[in-house]
Amino acid sequence: MIAEPDKLHEECGVFGVFCNDKEQDAVPMICSGLFSLQHRGQEAAGIAAMKDNVLEVHKNMGLVSNVFPGESAFAQMPSDTKISGPAGIGHVRYAPSDTNTIENVQPFIIRLMHDSIAAAHNGSLTNAEAARELLEKSSIGLTSKSDCELILNLIVKDYKKDLLSALTDTIKFIKGSYALTILTKDALIGARDPNGIRPLCLGQFGEEKNGIPAGWILSSESCAIEAAGGKFIRDIEPGELVIINR
Repeated sequence: MIAEPDKLHEECGVFGVFCNDKEQDAVPMICSGLFSLQHRGQEAAGIAAMKDNVLEVHKNMGLVSNVFPGESAFAQMPSDTKISGPAGIGHVRYAPSDTNTIENVQPFIIRLMHDSIAAAHNGSLTNAEAARELLEKSSIGLTSKSDCELILNLIVKDYKKDLLSALTDTIKFIKGSYALTILTKDALIGARDPNGIRPLCLGQFGEEKNGIPAGWILSSESCAIEAAGGKFIRDIEPGELVIINR
């Protein structure tokens, strides 16, 4: 008899980079991090990057090397799929067969009138149905079966208050296991579920000037931080919310 796979083994990987220098490109580092996290998900990969307040995303089915060909990040990538920016988030996806479709590939993005926001996450919500009902009552439609899209829309629903309030309200509402990365025009944000079921690490890179490094990294695993040329600092604490900005 073949044993049923443990739900907690349904892993994905998240990786985010924030450069303090607006002229530096975070995307090659994200690509390196995703290569190192490839064992966490082989079905799909994607990166969202923010440049000059414009949010771009490239994602597709397949391995990181298929979605982002070329060992030096985008050396061989067609020009229409190149993305860049001083801040971004990436994702590699492990998926059950019934959700292994392009609609469920992360990161998810929402473009607002004066801002855009992207999210990528690893985990699963135990109150996903309640979240869907809440969004439907607010006339917010969804395009996928992904819990990440649910979380992003919950944040955006209250975004008119302010970012911190929208984030904290959403995190108080959602239940389950998650390691969450969020990208806005001003910040890279990480959050970990209160029980610490899903891993999330903080790292930094570059020489420090006045005690401030060249930039920061959020990653599902510390090995990916080192693979991208960074230095592991610490684990994000269970229930902790980290906002990285200039």
